[in-house]
Amino acid sequence: MDDCVAEGECEITERRAVQSAVVLARLFESLGSLGVECDVSNALSHLRSTKRAFLEARHERQGQATTADSNNRVLAG
Repeated sequence: MDDCVAEGECEITERRAVQSAVVLARLFESLGSLGVECDVSNALSHLRSTKRAFLEARHERQGQATTADSNNRVLAG
């Protein structure tokens, strides 16, 4: 009788272990997806920063060119 109880307990424990393994597998799959999403998010963030730096540099160059043109007109005028 004790063996049956022990076997029953083992079976319940094994079922719980399988359920836990399934939960862990789903969790790791979700974490993998989350990792990919984070990588993509980081890449997009770097891309936005690069674009912002490019636009600021272009705007600064255009401002310098406009200032130089104004100075040339004043000197020529």
